[in-house]
Amino acid sequence: MVGRSSITGIFVMALWVSGCTTTQVVAEQFHLPPGGEAAPGKVAFVELGCARCHAVQGQTDLPAPTVVPKVPMPLASRSASRATDARLVTAIINPNHNISGAWRDDVKTERGSRMRAINDVMTVKQLQDIVAFLRDAQQ
Repeated sequence: MVGRSSITGIFVMALWVSGCTTTQVVAEQFHLPPGGEAAPGKVAFVELGCARCHAVQGQTDLPAPTVVPKVPMPLASRSASRATDARLVTAIINPNHNISGAWRDDVKTERGSRMRAINDVMTVKQLQDIVAFLRDAQQ
């Protein structure tokens, strides 16, 4: 049989637990460590094959995308929402994470995103540099 003090203890514990808050990191709070450089990021963007599918607004010296159908929204578009480090990193290392419904039919295959997995060939430094390149292109 559960005594009155046990029930009171459980109630107090439940109140205490419900009052505890956890800190949740949001995308705007995630930042890559310093060290990303736009110029090497542009080189990595081409070398890793990103330019085969993606145009970067304002970057006229990149090779033109050759994929068909084309990726409809140029990266770093001024009309697109500002991409945070978190959104850029997520899109690069997990392209299936969030594909806009407006473009879903154009950019998806039966296995998900058309974007090839580059996680096994891209270094962390290249990731930092590509993010720096895309972030700089937005400005």
